[in-house]
Amino acid sequence: MFAADALGVELDSSDLRGKVRRGFGWKLLTVFFGQGSQAAVAILLAHLLLPREFGLAGMATAFSGLVLIFSDLGLGLALVQRKTLTEDDRSTVFWINVAAGALLTLLAAALSPVVAAFFHNSRVMPLFAVLCTSFLLTSLGQTQAALLTREMSFRSLELRTIAATLTGAVAALAFALGGFGPWAIIAQVVCTSGASTLLLWTVSPWRPRLVFSRDSFRALGSFGFKTLLIRMLLYVNLNGDNLLIGRYIGSAALGVYSVAYNVMLLPSSRITSPLRDVLYAAFVRLQHDPRRLGEAWLRVNNLAGSLLVPAFLGIAVVAPDLVPAVLGGRWHAAVPVLEVLSLGGAAGSLQAFNGQVYQALGLPGLFLRFMCFAAAVTFGAFVVGLQWGVVGVAASFSISRTIVLVANTVQMSRLIEMSMWRAFRSYVAIAARGGAMAAGVLVARRGLLDVGLGVGPRLVVLILTGVCIYALVTMLAAPEIVRELRTTLRTRIAPA
Repeated sequence: MFAADALGVELDSSDLRGKVRRGFGWKLLTVFFGQGSQAAVAILLAHLLLPREFGLAGMATAFSGLVLIFSDLGLGLALVQRKTLTEDDRSTVFWINVAAGALLTLLAAALSPVVAAFFHNSRVMPLFAVLCTSFLLTSLGQTQAALLTREMSFRSLELRTIAATLTGAVAALAFALGGFGPWAIIAQVVCTSGASTLLLWTVSPWRPRLVFSRDSFRALGSFGFKTLLIRMLLYVNLNGDNLLIGRYIGSAALGVYSVAYNVMLLPSSRITSPLRDVLYAAFVRLQHDPRRLGEAWLRVNNLAGSLLVPAFLGIAVVAPDLVPAVLGGRWHAAVPVLEVLSLGGAAGSLQAFNGQVYQALGLPGLFLRFMCFAAAVTFGAFVVGLQWGVVGVAASFSISRTIVLVANTVQMSRLIEMSMWRAFRSYVAIAARGGAMAAGVLVARRGLLDVGLGVGPRLVVLILTGVCIYALVTMLAAPEIVRELRTTLRTRIAPA
């Protein structure tokens, strides 16, 4: 949702600037309509399903994330990063992806009893087996998605995302209302994957040929293999907590943690996640000028952090009202988990686009080494935190994210030829503005509790109070952020 001008550099051409601007515009549309509806469905499912049902679905999806990594083999990013492509490159990647997707679907289905045994719950087996079909469905459209991203055809990509998300949402609600419990979440994943691939084949003019080139595979494979390993380590960072909680504490605890984590993730998933493809495609075009790339990274990171850090801190403060008002009384155990997780979300938001810099510079090996460090810190923290239950795991999440942020910033400053203190100063300024807002909301909440205002109205008042306080603080302390946000909101969606 950031205008192309927020990159703070002169892009290589007015055409590229226009593509970036339109890409941000279409991502903005996805945020408000597609992912907004997904958030609404998640809230409805929280009212329709029990914590243990969420936990069962979480057990199935925890391992599916690991298997899904292999269905792409990292070759999609290699297609985007490569300077020139041949038809042999495109078709070779497509057939490798499809073969990997088919093989993984069969292998994962065969291993579903092992997954169930890991969690000591036989109900996970059929859930995981059906979920496996999404691997093949996804692999059939990955090459088309990579080619559209390479061409920065974000209009087609985002319309596909919105339609597929709505399809999965309808399926989830239908299954939940039908009394199918955890199957609602499985249906959502499978239907979203199927609709996404079908629409990709509709909007993409490219069709694979019966061609397989060993030369293309070797040329793309080195980048792809390192990217694959990076994704495996990223999986450990993002899912190690779910695996440990599901294995050692149980489905009900995992359900509480998963719901709190998903609520915590709402700001970043609605802002940073949709923008990574756009920024990666833009960063690739700046790969031969690290200083210009660094300026682009710092400005986008500063703008994203100025939106996300206060959002995470606000969630931590209003969690006691947010959970009962939005999710219902059955999720009261999620309140302390959400409070602690949100602090880690704030730290994570300040490194949301670092991976795109590594990949754009063609340095997956360096990124891989850093991810080894991050995975060791994160998983080790989860193991330690497990001794104090889900709240302990949430605390370990926040601590490990902060440690990784410091190390990541030091590494990033070397790559983009920028003083690391410049980046840290921007972090401190963002945290100070967000902290002032959070303190004001905390004071307001105590006052509203004294007057006996109900939980729903209190939540609304606190959100509005936080927005007003942060807007005022930002206008006074960082007017340049306000100017860039105004430019962003004026971004128009133009024809691709």
